[in-house]
Amino acid sequence: MQPENASAAFQETLARAVRQGSADPAAPLDAERLAVYARLVRNNINGFIQRCYPQAARYADPEQWAAAKEAFVAEGSAHSPYFQDIPGEFLAFCRQGRAAFRLPEHILQLMRFEHSQLVAETAATPPNAAFEWDEDTPFVLSPAAGIADYPFNVCADEPDFQAAPTAVAVWQDAGGSVYHSPLDEIDRILLQAAAQSPLSQAQICESLAGVSEQAAQWQPEIERRWQQWVDTDVLLPAERSA
Repeated sequence: MQPENASAAFQETLARAVRQGSADPAAPLDAERLAVYARLVRNNINGFIQRCYPQAARYADPEQWAAAKEAFVAEGSAHSPYFQDIPGEFLAFCRQGRAAFRLPEHILQLMRFEHSQLVAETAATPPNAAFEWDEDTPFVLSPAAGIADYPFNVCADEPDFQAAPTAVAVWQDAGGSVYHSPLDEIDRILLQAAAQSPLSQAQICESLAGVSEQAAQWQPEIERRWQQWVDTDVLLPAERSA
């Protein structure tokens, strides 16, 4: 039991140094080395946060942003041992809304959007191989794609926080690149339907015919949009998405 206790005490000493940002002179470790370790870990944490949230950092109040990062390091509870999960942990921590560093809702929404790009980037890349399909082929939303609603257009280079709510798709294509695009109501319905269960182009057109007398006029547009999302790897054949 002694080695386990010693190991736990050692880890606790390291964690305390990181959270405090300095070495405890009373710690049973070399204070200078401990301080270097604390700075290294803090720099890594801050680096991952800044790389994931450049837009949020740009528009947030600098003091609030710094306070949020400091509070996260000092008080946050890690649920994953992987550095790539730090941005998600930071977002969850910030959404708790503690008064000391409460970030405005529009900043949290920017963070949510930027984190969705990281999720797409770290997902398994869709298969890069040609396939044949027709109107009866069932498709699903790619595991490397996501759809979300936001209270404003988070995709804009200069976001207007008072703009109309916008649905956004974020995805990784078969080449490993990550993209995002605002969705109109038609694309939103198409992609959300495919996200819920396998769906073919023919099924979409059949459903439309059941609720609209103008379905025949809409069919070419539905086909065009369906083809677009297949070509961009947002929709994958159900048998290839596993």
